[in-house]
Amino acid sequence: MGFGDWIANTFYGADDLTAESAALDEQRNRLNQQSREKYGDAWYQDTLQNDERGRVDATSDIGGEFSADSLKRNLEESTATASGWARALLDAPLSFIFGSIPPLGWLVLAGVVFWWLGGPVWLRGILGRKTA
Repeated sequence: MGFGDWIANTFYGADDLTAESAALDEQRNRLNQQSREKYGDAWYQDTLQNDERGRVDATSDIGGEFSADSLKRNLEESTATASGWARALLDAPLSFIFGSIPPLGWLVLAGVVFWWLGGPVWLRGILGRKTA
């Protein structure tokens, strides 16, 4: 079971909803069978067509039937949207900061930081070992 399935089952009760949906389908089928026996095949075919039309109309507004797969797909799309939003939020200030300082400035800054962190002492130690 993947992470999306776990979220669907934990927070939205996808397994419970699937079981409830199956029970309701079974109840509808049982009632349709009783009506078929009572009213005949012509009525039954008309009822099946109306049921299918109703199912399509009911699910067309929400983009399809509910399932753990559709919830997982929606969660992945939402995550991608959220990460895109966060990236766009950080991209503007960072591109301004890094874009406003020329490459030579970054090189000078790197040299200053290297000097400040004791780079010359470190270099003297390395070069001293190589000559000895």
